[in-house]
Amino acid sequence: MNARTSIVSGLALDLLRRSAWASTLSEAEFGAVKSSLIEKSLPADSIVCHLGDPSNHWIGVARGILKTTCFSETGELTTFIYLTAPEWFGEGALLRNENRRYEAVAVSDVDLVYIPKALFTQLAGENIAFCHALLEQLNLRLSYFITHYDAETSKDPNKRVAQHIVSLYENYFFENYGSTFPVSQAELGALAKLSRQRSNVALRHLKEQGLIDVGYGTITVLDIERLRSFCGAATP
Repeated sequence: MNARTSIVSGLALDLLRRSAWASTLSEAEFGAVKSSLIEKSLPADSIVCHLGDPSNHWIGVARGILKTTCFSETGELTTFIYLTAPEWFGEGALLRNENRRYEAVAVSDVDLVYIPKALFTQLAGENIAFCHALLEQLNLRLSYFITHYDAETSKDPNKRVAQHIVSLYENYFFENYGSTFPVSQAELGALAKLSRQRSNVALRHLKEQGLIDVGYGTITVLDIERLRSFCGAATP
């Protein structure tokens, strides 16, 4: 693991530039954020944070992909959400002053940026525009989880998989990866709460319909409008 605080890298500055909340900061606040940043580089499959860890930082993804997961009481793994640049996460636990409720895992090699809890709490308490930006982020995430819930309640496994592909494409991956984004068939099955075998059947069906293509560890969306129509998703 590499960490540095004395020099802010280009990746970290780019992450700040692309983060909507950063534009709400005064010059002094932006300077305080820059001087407090901690940067870490982690390889794929690394644990970024464990369930139950103290929430000491707000974490931004400067490069790569994370996923948040949790095991149920029966031992079933649930994948909640994927995160890629310029996403930030962990604000809920910070605002509630509680420990992490999930495990965050690096899907690919990642570069992360950490803002200390004390500074995050100060910004949330003193900067109204920063709070509005946080509310917007929480609202977008709520929208994602509503879509996620709708997909889970669908009785058609093909539509469930299609809904998750649309959601990943629109909410997380398109900006950075375009129509071809990195997600394994097993991970997609975990999102849709389907066995790997059944999710593979759904992916083959969608491929036969000319909606997607499937590569090694990747999904390519060939026709997003038809894919939305197939699963009943509304056009944003």
